Amino acid sequence: MSYHYFTAGSPTTFSSPKQVWTDDFFALVDAEFYDAFNIFTIKEETYFGSGSYIPLDIRIYTAVEPTTGEKLGDDFKTFLFQTPHDDIQLGEKFFFDNNYWIAVNVSVLKSLAQTAIVRRCNNVLRWVDYSGHSYSEHCIIEYNPTTPDNRNRTDPIIPMGTIKVITQLNNNTRTIREDQRFLFGNPQQWTCYRIYGGGLINFNNLQTTSNTSARILNLGLGKNFVNETDDNLTLGIADYYKYINPSGSSIINNIQILPVPSYILESGSQVYSCYLYSGTVQLSDTFTFAVSGSVPSSYYNFISIDGNHFSVRNNKIYLDNPLLIDCVSGVNNRTISIELRGAW
Repeated sequence: MSYHYFTAGSPTTFSSPKQVWTDDFFALVDAEFYDAFNIFTIKEETYFGSGSYIPLDIRIYTAVEPTTGEKLGDDFKTFLFQTPHDDIQLGEKFFFDNNYWIAVNVSVLKSLAQTAIVRRCNNVLRWVDYSGHSYSEHCIIEYNPTTPDNRNRTDPIIPMGTIKVITQLNNNTRTIREDQRFLFGNPQQWTCYRIYGGGLINFNNLQTTSNTSARILNLGLGKNFVNETDDNLTLGIADYYKYINPSGSSIINNIQILPVPSYILESGSQVYSCYLYSGTVQLSDTFTFAVSGSVPSSYYNFISIDGNHFSVRNNKIYLDNPLLIDCVSGVNNRTISIELRGAW
């Protein structure tokens, strides 16, 4: 004989064993979360890349290197979040103990206890884009440079060495490009590094097929020279004066030409953009471009690409006079000078 058992009550009150265990776990963590010595109130980004922060209560533990089990120093910490805590993301930033921190390893997928290993930012990236807008972003520089030795002794000594930089991949850092230069250090002793071609890693997706899901930007940089002409040694921004004139604007006579004209090395070429502005608003007016001055035509190639772009190629060094180019749009005009330098 078979027996059938019936349970009285609403099906909405029934829970699976998995759900019971989950609910009990959350209840236990919430009940005992503050019953610990390592509870701290820190600040967390309001949302990814916002630059604004709100208070957050959290447990902070010593971080352990997962592959070796080695306890890491004060530049690494493990966070335990009160559950549930939404949207803990790789690359998320926090602030405590007068430092900014980046989540470099998170454990949230299929995990009840949400944890993250955070690493202290030990420097700041500072740069300007082609339009003269300046940016800064907290970053992590690995402690020791690689390949610092000079294999070939020269006079002067050619700088060598590679460093790795980790920063949050957000709307600001997406303007960073290969070959970008950065200054680190202090006004008394700046050190310059340049991003290698192929040294910009922005494609470690958190979702396999989503090319916008990456949250960490890794940079490989090589040692470079400080340029006292183009670099702002007060603000610590490399190539500052290539895009911003000393008055603080890249716009002269209501005309913006980018990159800011300076020089072209022998056998090199450069495409320039030229736009008319009304205040900070870019207008649709076009220009007529013409070469003036006394540089023989055999030393350069000039091409007017369209009403807002032209290119110049340096065929051969010419140091007697700079190449002059007139940019005219109605009553608005600007003449720029470009030096035709040698190979370095």
